[in-house]
Amino acid sequence: MLDVTAGNRMLWPNKNPPNTIFLDKEIGLARPPHVFGEWRYLPFKDNSFDCIMFDPPHLIFMGPKSMHRNPQDTRGWWGINWPNRMTLLRTIVGAQREFARVAKRLIFKWGESRDGGKVDKLIPLFSKWQEIYRYTRPSQGRFRNPTHWVTMILRTSRARGLEVARYRPYDPFQQERS
Repeated sequence: MLDVTAGNRMLWPNKNPPNTIFLDKEIGLARPPHVFGEWRYLPFKDNSFDCIMFDPPHLIFMGPKSMHRNPQDTRGWWGINWPNRMTLLRTIVGAQREFARVAKRLIFKWGESRDGGKVDKLIPLFSKWQEIYRYTRPSQGRFRNPTHWVTMILRTSRARGLEVARYRPYDPFQQERS
């Protein structure tokens, strides 16, 4: 697996899971990535990974005193500010094309925010991918907006070997329900 938005690995209970490569472009993170790079220009050969985890920053504007601005904060580093919504959308479109080059599965995590957009508006931007599973975690406590986990496979002939009916998607909250 390739996590292209590793940050401080807040998504991962085990901060060093086996068979996972962490990529990020941020310098000075408390947990540095294995590979420094940009999502839209991945430094890997074609078909290098089985799956990509994509959890892009969701906010357009974070104030200068936001708790989410410190890359050393392992609890609240949310990555970059987008200057505007159009830049966010262009970046996601460019990234999904590159993901199709290096992997056949994609897990897209999206936390709906006040300014980042709704997941149903973003999924059509993933034109090379077919959604096969979606889990939505409802709003909770201080998080007033839902979080979506969308599993996709490539629409191309390279993905035809995947059997969608028997494919069991990754469920990040499986431990919570037990």
